[in-house]
Amino acid sequence: MKRIIFVLLTISLIYACAPIRALRWRQPGLNDSTKFANSEIPGAAAPFRFAEAIGQPKYLMLTRYIDSMLMNTNTNAFLIIKNDSIIYENFARNLTSNTLHPSFSAAKSYIGTLMGIAIDKGIVSSAEDLVIKYLPELEKNDVRFRKLTIQHVLDMRSGVDFPVSSFYLYTLPFSISFFPEELF
Repeated sequence: MKRIIFVLLTISLIYACAPIRALRWRQPGLNDSTKFANSEIPGAAAPFRFAEAIGQPKYLMLTRYIDSMLMNTNTNAFLIIKNDSIIYENFARNLTSNTLHPSFSAAKSYIGTLMGIAIDKGIVSSAEDLVIKYLPELEKNDVRFRKLTIQHVLDMRSGVDFPVSSFYLYTLPFSISFFPEELF
């Protein structure tokens, strides 16, 4: 009986631990924003809107082809934009342009753009600055961050290894961390 209580207590204490959450939630999905800490990027007061070229006869053949191709995928949203016009738009069943979507890897583009703006405005000196200049608490957790630059992170050379193959991406709950030689 004591052993069962110990196991239950241990499980309850580590239930919020990242590896346990990864095992529990496994595959990424549209409701990830309810599972993890997230931040909403507020919209502009006067947002840019793409013109809609959907339905123009010259794009109907493209539409039929892509519609048939996307039927066999797990794609949630797919857009083709040409010359500031949306020429193709497809959303999975029960999804719309107003559905909240996690950004996944698209966030890298936002971060790179925001970093460029921060450098232009003088908020950040250079992409060659050490990350710990702006996030000193990282150094307390791991001394290997002492050589990590913003450019390493922007280039996805931060030293955090992540298996990219689809088997590993959807079956392993966390990656193996290592730092490349250039950081030592």
